[in-house]
Amino acid sequence: MKTIRIYAYFSFGGGPRDCIGNHFAWMEAVLVLATIAKRYRLRVASNHHEVKLHPSRSAINQ
Repeated sequence: MKTIRIYAYFSFGGGPRDCIGNHFAWMEAVLVLATIAKRYRLRVASNHHEVKLHPSRSAINQ
């Protein structure tokens, strides 16, 4: 079975060779979310249902 590297699914990598634009991208994401939150009001739909999370065994064992 092929093993997956520990930082394989991180957006900006990890460890000693992480992305040079990591901090800028996070700052930009916060600004975008703040702009969206300022302009729109979110509310739960009247016909919503509860979402239950079921983690897979492979995610627990890593």
